[in-house]
Amino acid sequence: VYLINNKGVTKFTETAETLDPSATAAVTVSLRGLRVSGARELRGDVPIAIDRDRNAITVEVPPGDIRVVQITTE
Repeated sequence: VYLINNKGVTKFTETAETLDPSATAAVTVSLRGLRVSGARELRGDVPIAIDRDRNAITVEVPPGDIRVVQITTE
């Protein structure tokens, strides 16, 4: 799953872009009927905790950045 956050980025033709850290997005991915054994953010090689009660994962995506999430099923 690719998660992209375009919010919080200001860019003009003659200036460097600026990022607003308050525009970080907390994205919740509902896994619905999947039986997930693991989730991992691939760019940083970081495991993601699975909320077993809601069968979902939550990933923070900073402004102007992406997260690539690998979801492994049982």
